Amino acid sequence: MLSNLFRKDYFKTLYISSCSLMLLSLTGCVSMNIKDANIPSNVKRIVSQNNGQILTPENRLTAKHNLEVGYQYRVLALDSEEEQNPRYIHRLTKVDGDFLYFSTVDKYGRESFKDYERFRFGQLSKLKKNNSYKADDYNHCLFTIGECAYKNFFGKEQVIETTFRDGVWISNEPYGRDKRQMVFRVYKTDGLPLYEYSVWPEGTTLEKRRVEIDHSYGYVFDVNKAFRGMPVARSVCVDSKKTRRVGVEIKLERLDGKALTKHSRFVSHLEEFVTSDPCMPSLFGSSINQVKGDGWIFDKPEGRIIVDTINGGISAYTVAPFTMGNFEQWYSLTSKRLREHFEPEGIKAYIKVDP
Repeated sequence: MLSNLFRKDYFKTLYISSCSLMLLSLTGCVSMNIKDANIPSNVKRIVSQNNGQILTPENRLTAKHNLEVGYQYRVLALDSEEEQNPRYIHRLTKVDGDFLYFSTVDKYGRESFKDYERFRFGQLSKLKKNNSYKADDYNHCLFTIGECAYKNFFGKEQVIETTFRDGVWISNEPYGRDKRQMVFRVYKTDGLPLYEYSVWPEGTTLEKRRVEIDHSYGYVFDVNKAFRGMPVARSVCVDSKKTRRVGVEIKLERLDGKALTKHSRFVSHLEEFVTSDPCMPSLFGSSINQVKGDGWIFDKPEGRIIVDTINGGISAYTVAPFTMGNFEQWYSLTSKRLREHFEPEGIKAYIKVDP
């Protein structure tokens, strides 16, 4: 019997039985019956704030978007660290009629997964290896009123039940291993998700919203630690009689025995370190060519830097020599910053100068 509980025929019984068990244990329970669900006040507020711009079953196939290439967003959990500093975003890189194509861009301005996601009337498709787009069955079910079956990543059939009421798409759907949740979703007429509020039977909730990212993301890097202000950066990087062409390599060593996840974290730290340095060129593949901080903006020098793992360590090295102002002063400032940044982690960090 237990093996049958999660078949399509049994999932309504599951709501009742699991709820009853929780009530008996006095831990409380939230009903998973979407037809009787009360729309939370926070969800109602989002609908009210976007009156006239809400995607509904009636307008979904006729609604028009006004998005332009360059639009950037992420759907992020409220009060999360990423809400303030997202590791990556989705950038609209192509518009073809009703089709919206998004690429992934990291905080260093590197565009990956070109035109990977395609939206049309809220329906998500993803680019496959054969260069064609395949519709996301799970996403399709979110817009299907009533019961809808799809296969998850492991090929197991799952069932979603969805209704629409007062501007909100309400779904009872699977999550985790053989569990269910109720999700309240709000979409704008551009077909992209605007707000999502998930409720688990025990009463735990998760709130997500669309965060629109301004155009400085991936183009200008915000930093206050590399140098203390525009005058210092200018004197070190450009305005010096000691200007010279130089090639440099920043090396991180003593990584032996550290987990691969830490290796990945140190790569990211080193990428951020060199991106925030106004005297060093941009990362290879990055569109960031400026840094900003405390009211100033500074252009980075021409050239490229590659970050790679080499002989058990991590290196950031220039592809070719570039022009720097006062190299000795930069070397002193940056060596100190390297020590402050990496030595507390037990990492040896230093600068190697190409002859």
